Parts: sequence; C-alpha cells; structure tokens
Amino acid sequence: MSDEQDLAARASEEAELRAQLVQCQSVIALLKEQTSHLEAELFQLRAASGRQRPPDLSQMIIEHSPIGMAVVNGRDLRVKWANAACRRFLDEPYRAQVEVAGLRVEDFIPQAAETGAVRSLRHVVRTGAPLLNLQLTYDGFERSRTYWQFGLLPLPAGEAGPRDVLVFATEVTEQVLKANAELQISREQLQALSRRLVESLEKERRTIARELHDESGQALTVLKLGLGQLRRSAPAGEETRQRVEELERIVAGVMENLHRLSVNLRPASLERYGLVAALEQFTEDFQRQSSLHIDLVTAGLDLERLPSAVETALYRIVQEAVTNAVRHAQATHVGVILEKRGERAVAIIEDNGHGFDVDEALHRGRLGLLGMRERAEMLGGTLSIESAPGTGTALFVEVPCGSAGR
Repeated sequence: MSDEQDLAARASEEAELRAQLVQCQSVIALLKEQTSHLEAELFQLRAASGRQRPPDLSQMIIEHSPIGMAVVNGRDLRVKWANAACRRFLDEPYRAQVEVAGLRVEDFIPQAAETGAVRSLRHVVRTGAPLLNLQLTYDGFERSRTYWQFGLLPLPAGEAGPRDVLVFATEVTEQVLKANAELQISREQLQALSRRLVESLEKERRTIARELHDESGQALTVLKLGLGQLRRSAPAGEETRQRVEELERIVAGVMENLHRLSVNLRPASLERYGLVAALEQFTEDFQRQSSLHIDLVTAGLDLERLPSAVETALYRIVQEAVTNAVRHAQATHVGVILEKRGERAVAIIEDNGHGFDVDEALHRGRLGLLGMRERAEMLGGTLSIESAPGTGTALFVEVPCGSAGR
C-alpha cells in the first residue's frame, strides 16, 4: 500500500473515532441530565419522608398526657411550651395551636394574679425551691368552674439568665365535686340529727316544765295552805308559830324559784300567747333580776302568730343573746328588734358590752354562738354576728316563716 493510501485509511479511522466520541459525549450529557432529575426527585422524596416520619414516642406521650405540662420562662413568665392538656386553659381559638411560645401566664389563667399563681412562679424562680400540691380553682372561658392540683419544679439555671419552671397540673374537678356532694350529704344528715335532738330537748323541757308547774307546784301550794292553817291555829307568841312563819317563807321562796325554773325551761306564755308575749315576760323578769335595761320592739306580729318551730328558735336565740350580754360582755343595755317582713322573720339583738373577736370565738367553738347559729340554719335561715373588742355586739337573725300554725 502506498503512502497516500495509508494516510487516507488513517484519516477515515480518525473521522470514525471522532463520530463515536461525539456520540459518547451525547450519551454522557443525557445521563447527566437524567441523573440530575433523579437526584432532585430523590431529594424531594427524602424531604417528604422526613416530614411524614412518625414523631418521637416520648414527645407523643408528653403531648397527649392527661397531665397538663408547660415550661415557663423565668425571666418574663411567658410560656415556652405547653402540651394539649395545658392548652385546655386557653380560649377556644387558641386551643388548636400547637405553637404557644410567647403567651403570658395570664393567657392561660386569667385569674393568675388573684389566685397567687404568678407569685408562686416568682418564688420558685427566685429560690429554686419546688412548690407541690398547690390548689387552683379555675373559672374557664365557658364559665365552667374546674378544680386543679398543680406543682412547680425549677429547671437548672443557665448562664443566660433566671431558671425556667416546669408546671404540671392535674384536674381534680370530679374528686372535688364528689367530696363536696358527700360533704353536703353529711351536713344535711347532721342538721337532721341536730333538728331531732333540739326537738327532743324542747319536748323534754316542755314535759319537765309542765310537771314542775302542775305536780310540784300544786304540792307546794297545798303545803303553803297547810302551813297557813297551822299558823292561824297556833297560839300567839309561841315558838311554834314563829317556826311555821319561817317555813312559809321558805316554801314561798321555793315556789318562786320553781316558777322561774319552769319559765326558763319552757315559758307557758310561749305556748299559749306566742313569741311576743313570751319575750315581754322574759325581758321583764330579766330586768327585775339584774341591772340590765332591755328595749323590746316588735312589728308585724300582732295579727298572726309564727310557726311553733320559728317561735321557739327565735325565743331561744334572744334568750341566749341577752344572757351572754350580761354574763360575758358585762353589758348594761340591750336592744331587741323583732319584725315580720313578708315571708321572713327578722330579729336584731344589740348590746353595749365589751365585744369580742368573732372569728376567734367561732374557732374556739363557743357553744352559745354555735347553738344560736344552728337553730337558725335548721329552719333554713341565717345568723350573722358583728362584734369587736370594745365595740359591743350585734346579732342579725333571719328565718323563713311562710306557713304559720301550731
């Protein structure tokens, strides 16, 4: 083969190689383009997979726990994070929002300042000491009252500022309502028992008073008449006559004491003539036996008597109040106002005695005060006391008296 033929063959091979190279470059470019598309799709798939992957188990437990949990910033007392149970405190538009960072404690608990929640948080931030078993009554946005037990745990303080506080709360509304219902039942049972005891006591007093007046009074009357006959038949100036006169004075004293005891137990005038007559007799007798001055004023009780239970309760309350004014307060003047106002009877007893601390007296369980209040409450009424050392005392009693009768 000549040199010219050899050069032509080489040129042909080079041209063929160049064509193959161009083809390879086109294939490589196409592969690069497809690879780019695949990488983009893979990136999107990974991103979508990242968004849809299951959340952390511990986060799920905390988010859906029935115990409300939140972290409060110790610097400004704003919420950093709160789970679903804690977000129940929020108003309806905010409950579905998972992101609550930056909300104030007052946004969760509108009564935070009044209930002492803010003060408790500041105390934990300042001292680093936890507060547990705190109670909170929460009036929600739906105007429903719920009851909560909560605690505050300080988190480790960082270098940037005050420590944060972990708040956890458990609703105890059901337990509180159940306890209140049980307490109400116990209170009603106790009042029913007390009412029966008072009724039994009044019945026993009525029986004893009647026996003292009828049997013992009649026996003393016969004795007094017999002593009178004996005195008239005895010779004048003899020692027997003087002894009989002394016995007559003793019998008269016993009869007077017996009458006073009978009246204190159960005045006959209360049974026969009603509350006003019984109080008039009581105040007259009390003033005669002591230096106390009593002003009795009544209104609206002239035409109709009150129910027997109401008359008895008001009589005993006035009796106890007047006696206490002399015995404990050294009062010299007592004013008693008794009035019927529609379907309610009102009694006001005021004295000028030394006065006393009402809360302390009730805490110590003064039986006289408790007994008066119990008599009023047994009838569905109220008794309030106003007093202070050195200012005298005022009692205000109000009881229903809708159905009169004996």
